[in-house]
Amino acid sequence: MEQCYEVELGTSKTGVHYARVNYYNIDLQRKVQHYLCSRVNPKVEGERWAEAVYDASIELFFVYGLGMGYHIRELIGKLTSSQQLYILETNVEVQRQLDGVKPMLDLEDSRIHLCCTDNLQQAAKFFQTYLECIEEKTFGIDFYSPLLKIMPQVMQPLKDLLEDYQLTKRSVDKFKDQISHNMSLHKEKEYPNVAQFFGKFQGKSLIIVSGGPSLDKNIDELKVLDDSFFVFSTGRSVKALLNHGSRVDMFCIIDAQDAATYKQIQGIEEETIPLVFLNTASFYTVNKYQGPKYIAYNKESEENQEGRIDSGGSVATAMLDLAIKFGANPIILIGQDLAYTNGMSHSKDARSQQINVLPNMIRVKGVDGQYLVTTPALLSYKKWIERKIRKYPDIKFINATEGGAFIEGCEHKTLKEVIRELESIKGE
Repeated sequence: MEQCYEVELGTSKTGVHYARVNYYNIDLQRKVQHYLCSRVNPKVEGERWAEAVYDASIELFFVYGLGMGYHIRELIGKLTSSQQLYILETNVEVQRQLDGVKPMLDLEDSRIHLCCTDNLQQAAKFFQTYLECIEEKTFGIDFYSPLLKIMPQVMQPLKDLLEDYQLTKRSVDKFKDQISHNMSLHKEKEYPNVAQFFGKFQGKSLIIVSGGPSLDKNIDELKVLDDSFFVFSTGRSVKALLNHGSRVDMFCIIDAQDAATYKQIQGIEEETIPLVFLNTASFYTVNKYQGPKYIAYNKESEENQEGRIDSGGSVATAMLDLAIKFGANPIILIGQDLAYTNGMSHSKDARSQQINVLPNMIRVKGVDGQYLVTTPALLSYKKWIERKIRKYPDIKFINATEGGAFIEGCEHKTLKEVIRELESIKGE
């Protein structure tokens, strides 16, 4: 269904135009009204945005979102003669309705490169042109959030890419000092590299156990598994599995924060279960754990290319990339709700919280066809998983979560069905 955007103009208290867009929001499953700039003082809002984005050391800026243009005009005013700005806008319909009311921009300026298109290939080509210009130059990629929210549905792949970058950047910026501290201390330890497991699980059935609310439905099924199944747990779920008498073959942590990750291993520090951790993960927690430890490296790491993984922003996405690199097939997901199933944040054994469901929360289609409440981060992880699955058509991915979001590219079955089918194949 083609999206329709209706622009309504108003006059701010400072006498300049602001704009409101009325449209059907697919994530919220309802019609919404969305402002493209401040209704009080768009110019001051643009100044504040530009102040936060501008960096004198950056040579090439990339910004998604033109909109009313107040923010862009303020950023252009800060540029030196050697700095360049690439602007991408994909909501052509909104821009058409804003013609004649936007602040004038000097688009003849050789420092400014603008692409306004609703063609995904043209938008991707423009972004690729920007990336090719970077080479050894310093660069910055930013977004004007009101415009990212109204990106047309046809641009979903590009929106996914930008939102993934945005989430990762926010996380890194928030904990960059802690991350840098962890990386330097891990480097001194010279841990064994996780790459030694790559390709060693060919044809092995691997179960990734996450701590979503639906884990309560089938956690006890794991107790009957024989060693033809490899049980790979998140740090949040490992104690829950052990408390239920289930075997854990390996677990993983990637979080940089000490307090959050140490809770995951507190009381099991002397276990012998192999731990895989990202080189940015909490050094304090990894150091406290006494069992076997193997280090993985994020994509940006300069060293140990053979142990690099695509972490995807969450421990579950990192584990999925590891499982693929291990050579496992099939890969089975449980506890991977990617939504607040029954209004809960996690399984009972993983410090679950009741979530207050509000009308403005994002909805995602569940495995039963009903829509569930989720968050931008969880939705981003779901899309990341689906993109990863599409890259590996020869691997069977099974979602045995028995609840939560529907994951495109997975077979959706109960864990009992999966175990029974795989055991029957093994017995033939």
